[in-house]
Amino acid sequence: MPSYSWAKLWIDTLDDHKVGMLSDHLWRRFFEFVLLAKELDQDGFLPTIGAIAWRLRSTPHAIEEDLEALAEVTGGEPGPGLVQLLDGCWHITNFAKRQAKPMSDAERKARQRARDRQPSRRGHKVVTARDTDQDQESDQESDQESEEDQDQHQEAAASASVDNPVDNSQRPLDDEEEEICSALVDLGLVKEKAGQVLSQCPRGRVRGWIEYVCHSNGRIHNPPGYLWSMLMETEEEAPRVRAPPGKQEDKAARKRKYGAYAHPEQPP
Repeated sequence: MPSYSWAKLWIDTLDDHKVGMLSDHLWRRFFEFVLLAKELDQDGFLPTIGAIAWRLRSTPHAIEEDLEALAEVTGGEPGPGLVQLLDGCWHITNFAKRQAKPMSDAERKARQRARDRQPSRRGHKVVTARDTDQDQESDQESDQESEEDQDQHQEAAASASVDNPVDNSQRPLDDEEEEICSALVDLGLVKEKAGQVLSQCPRGRVRGWIEYVCHSNGRIHNPPGYLWSMLMETEEEAPRVRAPPGKQEDKAARKRKYGAYAHPEQPP
């Protein structure tokens, strides 16, 4: 099975006069040889002539003629042609250089550090072993800081999840919650907001406010908006409303009736 399913094709090949002057047949053959060499993955060496002929649906004699023709293409410059015969095996010239594997992040970072340590034209100091040790210590400190930052982010995310709990208003409701939800909907609150109220407010508090609105005798002009503000807004945002005259109750009685969320001057 081939090691690669692709080969690099450089754009500057369009300006390479050695490749550009090839005939259409040799131009096609050359790139077919490049693909075969990449598939073999032996730094530019080609398979045997018989194997090439079978793969390209040709004859060994025709393949050998094409290789010899490409070996003579030097562009008038000293040196080998596009292909050459090495130790009895055909090899594509400069294949390993043109098809070099991409550098990993670690290799790229190491080369960057090596370049940074080189003296520049402005006369930077020569790097010593002490500088190398300092660089290593700096890298370790950077890694430690990164781990600390990651821990801080995780703590912040955990704190945010506590301060802003996940809305579970879409969960199934039990029988008591269904009854409370129906009462809220009857008073004009949409079902989605009713579910949100049940997911974030104690049931006793919700029942208390429902009873208060039901016994308001029409004095509340916007019951759903009133319920939403009383149940969902903070104590600073929600208006403080006294109970209707004649229905003031002491603290103990209100606690028995509405639970621990009752206020002496405010409905539950």
